[in-house]
Amino acid sequence: MKLKPTHHTLKHIFVTGMPGVGKTTLMKKLLQHLSGLQPIGFYTEEIREKGTRKGFKLLSPDGTERILAHVHIKSSVRVGKYGVDIAGFEAFLDAIRLDKKDASLVIIDEIGKMECHSKKFRDMVIKLLRSDKTIIATIAMVLTQLNREAIFTVIVNTLSRRRFFDECVTLIPPRKGG
Repeated sequence: MKLKPTHHTLKHIFVTGMPGVGKTTLMKKLLQHLSGLQPIGFYTEEIREKGTRKGFKLLSPDGTERILAHVHIKSSVRVGKYGVDIAGFEAFLDAIRLDKKDASLVIIDEIGKMECHSKKFRDMVIKLLRSDKTIIATIAMVLTQLNREAIFTVIVNTLSRRRFFDECVTLIPPRKGG
């Protein structure tokens, strides 16, 4: 797999693929590898009890955590068997400040069904995509209000994920002013 865009054309990278191929692992590696750029954002981890998935929690590079969804959350918003804590998710977004002015790189895992139940999140994603920041995100939903010419979408599978990491790192535009 050879990625085609250059620093001059790249604005955002969206990663998609079947569950379990390593999208979240890729986002965690990118957050670690690109820590010198001081990226902001979050990734999602499963909450498991006795080997069974019970929910999902959000984690940011600064250590902020929040449960996004759980089988025991009582909520009018449900995705499958999970109750989604929209108010908690929006409080998490306020705490991590994705719109922080000095951040040039935002990593989001993921723009998915649970997250998109939040209007605040949907509006924030649109605002970020229209800003001068570079966004790397995993996606499960297609957002129709996007400038598709500025977005490079990659489908990751278990064979391509290692090569994609190396090439993705070379595509991240250098930080402005540094």
